Amino acid sequence: MALTLLLKTRLHRGEISYQKEDVEQRHEGWTAPEYIASDLMKKCHSTVDGDLQIYQENGTKNYHVVVNDPKTGNKIVNMVKGALDTVSDWYSAQTGPNNFLHSTF
Repeated sequence: MALTLLLKTRLHRGEISYQKEDVEQRHEGWTAPEYIASDLMKKCHSTVDGDLQIYQENGTKNYHVVVNDPKTGNKIVNMVKGALDTVSDWYSAQTGPNNFLHSTF
């Protein structure tokens, strides 16, 4: 499964930051669909300042959303429109063994 990193930025109290100083990578001006932004706001509102990465499976509309809260060390890994186990397997292969906090977007 090949993935494209669409957005790497900061998450402030669940809100995606598109501020120039926060965005590390943004694929062709990509903006997260409203349903992803809304779910992040609901599920990550307690994340004061986190790292956010959103990937897309090449050739599909499946998104992989990764939030890392450096304050707590929690990682939230989600897949939109797909199986969560696939995301966990992919992310584990990328980063090695970690403790994950799973939730469904």
